[in-house]
Amino acid sequence: VRKALNKAEFDAGLKVRQSWVSIAGDHIQAQDSHGLVKIEKGDRIITVKDVEKVLEDASHLVLSPDREIIHVLPQEFLVDEQSRVKKPIGINAATLGVRAHIITAASTCRQNIENGVLQAGYECEGMVLQSLASAMATLFPEEEDLGVALLDIGGGTTDLAIFLREGMRYTTVLGVGGNHITNDIAVGFHTTTTKAEDIKVRYGSASLSCLDTDEKIEVERVAGRETYIASGEELVEVIQPRVEEMFELVDRELKKSGYKGFNNSWSCAYRRMFPIKRNQRSL
Repeated sequence: VRKALNKAEFDAGLKVRQSWVSIAGDHIQAQDSHGLVKIEKGDRIITVKDVEKVLEDASHLVLSPDREIIHVLPQEFLVDEQSRVKKPIGINAATLGVRAHIITAASTCRQNIENGVLQAGYECEGMVLQSLASAMATLFPEEEDLGVALLDIGGGTTDLAIFLREGMRYTTVLGVGGNHITNDIAVGFHTTTTKAEDIKVRYGSASLSCLDTDEKIEVERVAGRETYIASGEELVEVIQPRVEEMFELVDRELKKSGYKGFNNSWSCAYRRMFPIKRNQRSL
């Protein structure tokens, strides 16, 4: 943790005192919830306090003692149980409802991450779901409004998040990632995981059409075995099945989500990072 933060400080030319830390893993769970509150008598104008109350009402879930809420993400607000709005503050109403996407995590995992940051000498201001942080860094508001699926392929897991009408509608964590590809190369080529990772980064491809046909790959094998010269085609034969498995799982989750017909957008363009509000209870 200290090494990563030191590099971030060096690259940015800034000194970090506080940090927002991403959280991911197959312990992450998500579910939709509803909240409803009455607007106090008087002028019956919805205020920030009313929004906070309805989000709090939506967060009243029955959780096991080893789990805790990371985010309460509003999808849409309902004014008088009829009109759907994105920004209800200032509207005259008798009741305010909300449909929210609740993200929970294992308490021990969250605590271990926070302890690691503290031990590195930094303050942990809060946690943010990794796929949400990725979306904030890569997606444009127009994409989140029209509909987009974001895929974040990590080492041990792959995060999938669906956004529509500027709200997170579905999120899941798949138990397959880049490390599985590395392990496949190590087993297939009888080499170390360190060498396999280097081969993946330098030569890896899941498609024959992307190969340099003349390129040869020198593979240092384990246990003193003779160095092997592999072709790009052989590497594709190892990588392609795992990547196909990954996208088959993604396709299954997309169908399971029930969201059909949104743009097939896979964004790789970075945009300005926006400040993350505590608990991501944005208004």
